[in-house]
Amino acid sequence: MSTNLSHVEKPHMAMLVANPVVGDSRVEKSALSAVRAGYRVTIVGVGNASTSHVDHYEHIPIYRIPLDFSRHKAWTVENRRRNSSRAPETSGTSLLNRANRALQRMSQRLNRSWAERFRTTRESFQAGRPGGWRTVWPQTLDYEEGFLEVLHRLKPDIIHAHDRHPMAGAAAYSALQRAAGTPVPWVYDAHEWVPGTIIGGPPQAKTAWVALEAELIRTADAVITVTDHVAGELHARHRLDARPRTVINAPRRARQPLPPDQRRPLREECGVGPETPLLVYVGMLAEHRGVFTIVDALTEMPGVHVAFVGSQNATVRQQLHDRAMTHGVRDRLHLLDYVPSHSVTWYIESATCGISALMPYPAHELAMPTKLREYAQAGLPVVASDLDTQSAFVKDHGVGTLFAAGDASSLAAAFHRLLDDQESYRRAVRDPDFLASQTWEGNETALAATWHSLCPAQSPLAEPRSTAPAAAAASQTRVERHPTLVVVGASAADPWAEAWSRFAGDARGHAGSDSEADGDGVLMSEALDSWLEIDRYADAALYRGLSCAHGDVDGGPLSEMLSLQRRQKQVGVLTEAPLVDAALLRDQPGHAFSDWDPKVFGRYRRQALKQARPYLTMLEQGIPLFTSSQRNALMLHGVHWIPAPLPFPSPPLPSPPGEARADSRTPVRILIVPTIRSQAENGQLDRLVEDATRHGFSVRRPRSSRYDPSQAGHADIVVDALTLGEWSHSAAHAWSASRLVVGHLDESLSTSPGSPLMTAPAPPLLESSVDDIVDTVLDLAHALDGAAEAETRRHGRDFAEAIYGGKMAVAGLRGIWNV
Repeated sequence: MSTNLSHVEKPHMAMLVANPVVGDSRVEKSALSAVRAGYRVTIVGVGNASTSHVDHYEHIPIYRIPLDFSRHKAWTVENRRRNSSRAPETSGTSLLNRANRALQRMSQRLNRSWAERFRTTRESFQAGRPGGWRTVWPQTLDYEEGFLEVLHRLKPDIIHAHDRHPMAGAAAYSALQRAAGTPVPWVYDAHEWVPGTIIGGPPQAKTAWVALEAELIRTADAVITVTDHVAGELHARHRLDARPRTVINAPRRARQPLPPDQRRPLREECGVGPETPLLVYVGMLAEHRGVFTIVDALTEMPGVHVAFVGSQNATVRQQLHDRAMTHGVRDRLHLLDYVPSHSVTWYIESATCGISALMPYPAHELAMPTKLREYAQAGLPVVASDLDTQSAFVKDHGVGTLFAAGDASSLAAAFHRLLDDQESYRRAVRDPDFLASQTWEGNETALAATWHSLCPAQSPLAEPRSTAPAAAAASQTRVERHPTLVVVGASAADPWAEAWSRFAGDARGHAGSDSEADGDGVLMSEALDSWLEIDRYADAALYRGLSCAHGDVDGGPLSEMLSLQRRQKQVGVLTEAPLVDAALLRDQPGHAFSDWDPKVFGRYRRQALKQARPYLTMLEQGIPLFTSSQRNALMLHGVHWIPAPLPFPSPPLPSPPGEARADSRTPVRILIVPTIRSQAENGQLDRLVEDATRHGFSVRRPRSSRYDPSQAGHADIVVDALTLGEWSHSAAHAWSASRLVVGHLDESLSTSPGSPLMTAPAPPLLESSVDDIVDTVLDLAHALDGAAEAETRRHGRDFAEAIYGGKMAVAGLRGIWNV
C-alpha cells in the first residue's frame, strides 16, 4: 500500500491512457468506478489538435499530455536519411551499361533482402534486452517521458495504466517511488492481445511494443484484461504468477438520455423513419475494423441505411464518403460523432441492429468488442464477422447472424437473414439473464477488489450518480435567466464580480496564478480541481490580464480560454496593455509621441509591442479583449471599451457651493497622474510643480511603479493626460470622489463612427492645452470652493455613477457574450 496519501480519506488514483479519452468507454467507466470505490481520480490522456489539455468527464478532471514525439521524429528523419543513401547507378544506354544496371539492381535487391533479415534479427534481439525497445522504436520513450513527468507532478497513490502505451511511465514512476520508500502500486489493464495487434508503422514499432509489454508486465502489481481468452494468453506467454482478472468492457445498465440541445436519438439525427432498416456501427473508424466492407455491402442492401458513430478521423471519414459516392449510396451513409459512454445505449436503441465487421487478424480473433455488449444493452441484435471470440458470443447467445470477414456479399446476406427472423433475435438479446451478465456493474466488483488489494480506500462501492444531463440542463437554464461569472485573477472583493452579482447573476472571484507550477504535483492536482470547478459553475470567465486559473497546466491563459470555449463557455480578457502600435499613434497630430527622441521612442515601442503580443495573439484566436482605452477599442477590431466598475464606495459629496472648507489650513492637493506625456507637456508640468508649491499647494507627481489609480480619489485636482486624447482610469476614480479632473479629450474619439463614446454622456473633463495647463490648474486651486467648481464636482459624481457604477460594464459584457 502507498504511504504518501495526500488525502487520507481518498487515495489519489492516476488513470493513464494514450488517447484523448473522449469515446474510450472503458477508461470513462473505470474512472467512475474508481470514484465509487473511494478514490480521488485524475485521468491522464494524450492531446491532439481538436482537444484542450484540460477537460473533464462528468466530475472527474482530465489532463491531456501535449506530446510532440520529438525523439521519435528525430529518429525517423535519421532513419530515412540512412535509407536514402545508395550508390549511384551506371548511366548510359549501351548494351553493356544496360547489363551493368540490371546486375546492379539485382545485387541491390539481394543485399536489401539480406540486410532486412539481418536488421530484423538484430532489432528483435536488441528490443528483447532490458530497455532495448527504447532505441528500436523511440516513440516508446516519448510516451514514457510524457507520462512519467505528469506522474511526478500528480503524485498519485495508485496508477491504473490502460493499454501498452503508459506502461513504461507507470513502471518507472512506481520503481522510483519504491526506491524512495513510498511505494506506489500500478495496475496494467491489457485492452488487447499485443502480439496479434495491428500496429501502424514499420516492423520496428510492433517489435518494440511487444518487447516493452513482455518486459514490464511482470513489474505490474496487478494485471487485468478484457476477456478470459486474452487472460489465458497473457498468463502463458509471460509466465505470470497469477492469471489476470477479467473485467469485460460491458456498458452500464442504465440508459442516460442527453439533453435535446446536445444530441437526439440516432434515427432523428439521421433523418430516417421507423420503417427504414438502419444498421449502426459504434467505435473507431479504421480499415481493419471492417468499415469499408460495411459501405461496400450497401450496394446489395437496397433501402438500408448505415450510421457510423465513431472517431473524428478526417482521413477515414473522407474515404468512407468517397467510397459511398463511388457506389452511389452516399445518401444512405451517416457519419456521426461519439456520444458519452453513459448515453450510447439510449442513443442507438432506435436502430434495427448493430454491426461489428472486424477483419481477420490474430488480435481480432481474441477480441470481444465493447460494441457487441452496447448493442445488447440497447436491445439490438447484431451482425458480426466470423472471428473466434465474437462469433462464439453471437452463436452461444443466439443474438444475431455471422458473415465471412471482409466479404461484403456475405455481410449483406447475413443482414437479410437477420431481418427474416428479427423478432427471435430480439427476444434472445432482451433476455433478462443474458443482459444481467453483460453489464459493467456485474464486473465492477472485481475491478474494485484489485485496487483495494493494492491501495485500500475507506469508501465501499456507492451507487453511481451521473451529473451530466442534469448539469447540462441546469447550465442551459442559467444562461437564459441568471448567467454565472468567474473573474480569474480577482481579489477577495473584486468590483467586476460585485457588479455582475448586482446586475446579472451569480459571480465568484478566482485568485488565479501568474507563475508556473514548477513541477509541483500538489499544484497540478489543485489546478485541475480548480478548472473543474470553474467549468462546472460558470457560464462565462473574465480574465484579468495574463492570469491563469491553472498555472501552467493548460499551456498558459490562451490555451485555458480556448479550452473553456470548446465547452461552450464565454471568455474575455481585461487588459490595459498598449495594444495599438505606437508607430501608428506617433503620426497623429499632437500625440504625446510626436516630440519624443527617436531612440527613446524606439525602446518604448519595442517594450510595448512585447507587452501587447500575447493579447494580440488572443485576439487572433477570437478571444475578445476589454479595455478602458477608448483609442484601443476604436482602432482594433475585437477590442471593446468597457468602463471598469469602481472598486470602492464613493465618498460623500463635498460641502455645498459657497460654504467654506472644513479646514482652511489644509492645502489644496494636486495630483499629476503618471502617464505617457510629450516632452513639451512634461516641461509645463515641471513649471506647474514649482509654481503650485510656491503658492502653498500640495503637489504629488508619483512614479508609475508606486501608483494606483485609486489614489486620484484623494486629491482635490487631478491632472490627467493632455496629449493622449482620452481620459484615464485615474479620472474615473477622481470623478467618483467628486474631484476635479483637468485633461484633453480628442474630438475624434466621440464623433468617429463606431466609437464607444458616441452614445455615452459627456465627461466633466476640464479642458486644457499644454500651454495653458499651469494657469488652468492654479486658477482652479484658488477657486476650489466656488459655486462653479462645486457644480462640476457634482457633475463628475453623477457621471461616475452612470458610467462606472457597474451597470454599463455588465450590460457591455452581456451584449458581447450574448448571455
